[in-house]
Amino acid sequence: MIRLAVIGKPVEHSRSPDIHHAFAAALGLDVRYERILGTSFVDDCRRFFGEGGVGLNVTVPFKEDAFELAATRTARAELAQAVNTLYLTPGAAADALALTGDTTDGAGLVADLEANHGVGLQGQRVLVLGAGGAVRGVLDDLAEAGVARIDVLNRTHARAEALEGRFRRVRAVTVDTAGEAYDVIINGTSTGLVGEAPVLPAEAVDAQTVGYEMVYGPLDTPFMADLRRRVAARLADGLGMLVEQASRSFEIWTGARPDTGPVIAELRVALGYGS
Repeated sequence: MIRLAVIGKPVEHSRSPDIHHAFAAALGLDVRYERILGTSFVDDCRRFFGEGGVGLNVTVPFKEDAFELAATRTARAELAQAVNTLYLTPGAAADALALTGDTTDGAGLVADLEANHGVGLQGQRVLVLGAGGAVRGVLDDLAEAGVARIDVLNRTHARAEALEGRFRRVRAVTVDTAGEAYDVIINGTSTGLVGEAPVLPAEAVDAQTVGYEMVYGPLDTPFMADLRRRVAARLADGLGMLVEQASRSFEIWTGARPDTGPVIAELRVALGYGS
């Protein structure tokens, strides 16, 4: 049996067990995937891996703690300074807690846009809203996908500026300096949690713009409702990203890449999305 888990606080809402069990069933693998309510992050990780755990997904608020805990990190995790996937470093003893950390969020976002929504990113002008951990986790993968430019707009401009020298093709912009329509706009802010839409430049959206909300749910977020009023070409939320990033973690732990399409379809039904 392959023992996997997700750790977070809160964690009871997590769909990760459903996703990974569906992957395992499709591939004929014996997997047990559980939820761990984080209380003492390092102790929780030590217990999980010490008891035979193979892979651990990390969600809020522990992604930066996981980055600090990992003795070895992938290049993209180093850039993001956040980790959502932990596993024992090959050859290390469980009691040493020698862990490798990776982040699969950016790969999940790119795969969802390109494979599930048919959005070719090569040469595209992208506006990313926000400058926190959710955004840092996807910038390098967007650059790797070949976008022409990534403009980052954040309420605190200095935080966007701090990303310019660290990530390829990133430029910090303000509402006043952005000044053109974008091919793709990605919302990585938390404004929707308080019922607000992020502030957008007046010219940011035209009839060719694709709007992407990194959170997911069957109803429009304020960001999506705003772009719909502005007659954006298409809108998508982060449900596919959730499944795609999970598939990358699953592959890291098991060596098998699952088919994500059926799992996305099942989740859409379970969560009450329309046709």
